[in-house]
Amino acid sequence: DRALQRHTTLALLDAAHARNPRRAGAKECARLLHGARSGGESEAVRRLQTLLRKEGITGWHAPYSSCGFEIDVAFPSHLLAIEVDGWAFHRDAGRFRADMDRQNALVNSGWRVLRFAWHHVMAEPDRVVADINKALARK
Repeated sequence: DRALQRHTTLALLDAAHARNPRRAGAKECARLLHGARSGGESEAVRRLQTLLRKEGITGWHAPYSSCGFEIDVAFPSHLLAIEVDGWAFHRDAGRFRADMDRQNALVNSGWRVLRFAWHHVMAEPDRVVADINKALARK
């Protein structure tokens, strides 16, 4: 995910994978590339999108722009922003501060923001769905 965000493109990774179909890890690479094509900037965001589809939760857009920022998953009609935080992305203090600035701008513009860690999406999907449904019910 970090490489796609900073250093390369999905097309270049697909081409490299096609040149090396029998290499160790090729099967896992194919799975990750398939997931990357389904949208979302990170594996956790893609898993959240899959979870929302599976649960039949509609009305969301990903990514979504508001207040000059990109929201991982948004329910615009509810002004509900969902952010998924991964460890790698927040290792840098500047990124951490930027996320705080984004959240403050969104809240000051009337958005409600739910934040989930990678662990929540992967290991506690029922909790994530329950929290989102509770927020959507408040409208």
